[in-house]
Amino acid sequence: MKKRNITLFFAGLFFTAFAAGNATPKEELAKINSVLNAEKVLAESTHMVVRRAAWRFLLGDPASFEKSAINAMKDRDPAVREYAFFRYFEIHADKAFPQLEKMASDPDPEVRKKLLVWIVEMKDGKKVASLRQIAARTAGETSGGFPFYRETQRLKDNPTHDYEVIKLMSIPLPETGWDFTLDKADNGHINGFFKPDFDSSKWKKVKLIHWEKQGFPGYDGIAWYRIKFKMPPKMDSNAVELAFGAVDENAWVWLNGTYLGQQDLGPEGWEIAFWLDATREIKWGAENILAVRVKDTQFGGGIWKPVRIEILK
Repeated sequence: MKKRNITLFFAGLFFTAFAAGNATPKEELAKINSVLNAEKVLAESTHMVVRRAAWRFLLGDPASFEKSAINAMKDRDPAVREYAFFRYFEIHADKAFPQLEKMASDPDPEVRKKLLVWIVEMKDGKKVASLRQIAARTAGETSGGFPFYRETQRLKDNPTHDYEVIKLMSIPLPETGWDFTLDKADNGHINGFFKPDFDSSKWKKVKLIHWEKQGFPGYDGIAWYRIKFKMPPKMDSNAVELAFGAVDENAWVWLNGTYLGQQDLGPEGWEIAFWLDATREIKWGAENILAVRVKDTQFGGGIWKPVRIEILK
């Protein structure tokens, strides 16, 4: 969709709001004739049509635009947020990236969909890819009732750690004896499959190879893994990371009941190694419980490469 068409779309959206204004007090609309009055109307009016008209006035005023746009992006009306994001992008183009990141995580799926249309005009390929991933993640897993997401950072990528990272020890987790179950209803997270006290003793025992080779041919969907392992006594270290050789395709990971993070690159992530910080969650000199939710949409699925604990200095 070209910018001209987007502009016409929003003009139509707000024109429709005006046209539907039979229930809107005319005196409120008449007050929207200056920035000060428009802000006052926003503070006092509960009518959607009036509030949209006030926002449109403010977002069309060059002097008040920056402040108004930031405030409009937080408005409870998704149509207002959508228009504010659009106007900001229209004016600032690629420099609008920080605000577009917020749009990519907007709670309304229609707002996120609009973003995926607009960003085709962005010139920075890395930013486009980042926005697509954020929007797809939010529109997919979160809106589908899966609320877990966490940003994670490896020690080597931490800007405050400005010296060489040394691997003190690498502890491989067992490649056999993992508890495994399918989750066709996708409600394992609701049923607490990740909780330390959950009883998975009746699940099937599997190895770290594709589940199709272990009695589940042709299955595409959600499945869960759990395993217990013991850590040595506490070491003088700066970080503990959980390293996955590869999960086909996506993984969401809990340690001792706490959510660590995810690898959610879609089908492209099936052979990509990833690391999650577990420094605060690991239990030294004690038993730990690892739970992994895996989603596969095509071909082979599951944790199919080794998993290990890396202790770093």
